[in-house]
Amino acid sequence: MAQIKSLRLANFKSIGAEVQEISFAPITLLFGPNSAGKSTVLQALVFAREAILHGNLDPDTTDLGGDWLDLGGFENVVHGRNLDTAIELGFTLQVSSSDIPDFATEHEAESLEEYGFNQLEDLFVDLETMDVDMQIRWSEDRARPYVEMYSCRLDGELTAVVRSTTDGRQVYIDEMPLLSHIFQDPVDFLDDDRSLSEILAESLSQSVVERSSRGMREISSVDRPYAKFKIGELEELIDEDDVPRQEVLQKLLEELGHRSTRRAANLERRLRSLVTSVPSTSSVDKVAINLRNQENALPSFTSGLVYEDDAWSHLSEDGDLDAPYERAIRLLLRRALDTAICGPLACVASILEGMNYIGPLRDLPPRNIEVPRTKASSRWAKGLAAWESLPAMEPQSIDEINYWLGDKCLGSGYEVQIQKIKELSDDSPIYDLLNGEFNDPLDGIRSLIEELPQKTRVTLQDSENGLSVMPQDIGVGISQLFPVVVASVHFKEALVAIEQPELHVHPRLQTELADMFIRYALDAGNQFLLETHSEHLMLRLLRRVRDSMAEEATSDISLNKMESISLGVEFDRSLAEDDSEFFAEDAIISQGAFRTSESEADFVAANMSRRDHLRSDDLAVHYVEPAKSGTRFTRLRVSDDGDFLDEWPQGFFEERDDEVFF
Repeated sequence: MAQIKSLRLANFKSIGAEVQEISFAPITLLFGPNSAGKSTVLQALVFAREAILHGNLDPDTTDLGGDWLDLGGFENVVHGRNLDTAIELGFTLQVSSSDIPDFATEHEAESLEEYGFNQLEDLFVDLETMDVDMQIRWSEDRARPYVEMYSCRLDGELTAVVRSTTDGRQVYIDEMPLLSHIFQDPVDFLDDDRSLSEILAESLSQSVVERSSRGMREISSVDRPYAKFKIGELEELIDEDDVPRQEVLQKLLEELGHRSTRRAANLERRLRSLVTSVPSTSSVDKVAINLRNQENALPSFTSGLVYEDDAWSHLSEDGDLDAPYERAIRLLLRRALDTAICGPLACVASILEGMNYIGPLRDLPPRNIEVPRTKASSRWAKGLAAWESLPAMEPQSIDEINYWLGDKCLGSGYEVQIQKIKELSDDSPIYDLLNGEFNDPLDGIRSLIEELPQKTRVTLQDSENGLSVMPQDIGVGISQLFPVVVASVHFKEALVAIEQPELHVHPRLQTELADMFIRYALDAGNQFLLETHSEHLMLRLLRRVRDSMAEEATSDISLNKMESISLGVEFDRSLAEDDSEFFAEDAIISQGAFRTSESEADFVAANMSRRDHLRSDDLAVHYVEPAKSGTRFTRLRVSDDGDFLDEWPQGFFEERDDEVFF
């Protein structure tokens, strides 16, 4: 399952023009003072989900956040509410070959296989990272936002840039360098071992290659296209890393001929030296391939790209476009481009579709919990979906929830009970059978009982007195904690974003939450994004990193511990004053207590063994602080021995030292 490696943001809410890159890990934590902008990351992900999955670039209430997370529309989320700036949103993903989508239909796959082109997926087998970047801007023409630019990279190499005009009348591929080895290396299943990039260069129509962009056509048709440009703007067009084409340089020279300033003369001399070094013909990286069926630069992540008819040249010398082999070559190129250009977006969409969000204040359900017929992701935002999902859960998941709620972990004092109930009305025929004189009424009663409608009741059993209570009767702390526990157990290979998971929870329980997040990040493949103020949560995570390093140094001792646990011995999980206590031999057995069932002992053994595997790169800790230019994110690196390599900005978390030592 693809996972987010980093998120890039600019001009979004409190984040200004300077791009902020937020690294992700299995467990990502956002710390910082109140109103610093920690929630901006969560809101950006929700905004991206609306934009990519639903094409909604102007969202207020959202599919994931419901009424709880109202973004207020594009004008409210663009930085400074300045409609002249573009929101910049980007993702880097860690991927494997199984994550790469296949855009070929069943019929197309058969056509490719007929000519031995069915190994297309093998070209992407070694791919490790994908990048997606987009710019979202307000369109005065359409009076709504649109995706102005979309770009993608494979293993860090630029694949393509798609742009849209502000009126949406033209959407086109502006650059397609295809720098990835996937397109540059020879393809062994083609007869002549050419690269896909070479074949593509031959396959695009000459008119496409020669019109490098919409701007190129405008330049060629206007006498002085740069007449309104200031000299500074003209200088910005000349970038050493992206030198304009010769046709553009010629137009710039003509414009500078109308200027008499010294600055213009210096720029003119610089341009004349460039003209001789820039070729007039273009390669495949400078194109303007017009696309259809797109209202902006964001491509379809389900169906791929649709090209204008003039995009492709005749591949056969006789111009026979119906030649089967030629059509197979054309199809191979299109599907390779779909995978390279739309595939990264499809992976981002898959992550965001599976994303779940829990807000900072969780609601209690009504006394008679009813599972909605239509599931809504937004019900997780206030925690209600946690209660509503219980009746449909597998018994193993309920056992895991009860394990974490139990005395050996969070110590909530409650465990979940799912009761199946059949109600009997006063006029039920069953009473007639019971009151009648029948020799054997049991068969009739059994049949009638089976026909009764069944209801499910969710209750919590008090572990001290065995009484069943309703969720409304428990303390506030447990009610806030419960959705966090259920979400951690319930979701697999998902991005789970939680605001203040520690809310109203005792410090000891906060440390145990850390162990739970570790368990379901490393074993279930979840990514947890936690906006928190909890020092206790952070300290337990650091301790587990130290435990991991000590585990490697004391593998023999650890093996003995695991064998003891697998035999049913209870391991002491209390918060030790000394970190080394975790590995002390006298910490293996707690008063000789044994588990009551073999299955529970096996479960505990599995959880204990996985808990020790946290590494420093499994954590991404960010400090969020306000600045004049906008919210700034600083990653604080964690060492292999569970300590911070970087100082906390602004003395964050130093209050405890001040209170203790001064």
